[in-house]
Amino acid sequence: MKYREDTKILGIVGNPLKQSLSPLLHNYWIKKYELNAIYLPLITNEIQYLDKTLKNFNFLGLNVTIPFKKEVLRYLDKVDKGAKKLKQLILLYVRIK
Repeated sequence: MKYREDTKILGIVGNPLKQSLSPLLHNYWIKKYELNAIYLPLITNEIQYLDKTLKNFNFLGLNVTIPFKKEVLRYLDKVDKGAKKLKQLILLYVRIK
């Protein structure tokens, strides 16, 4: 698949991610249905600049896993009521204005 400027980027952020099947599974379905997207693993130890990264690189969404499920809440512009109640987040949708 060729990637274009309008290719949607999805992914999973956390550390470690070697156990995660998310990239394999998501990219399988993306390829099968010929979607203009890619799903990437983002291994990091810090997420304070995550919001800027997501906006600058055309991310559509992100799964959040250990150790950032709780920490990620403080870096977001808006948080769903359910995530606030649980005090953690596992799925992040990027809305660019």
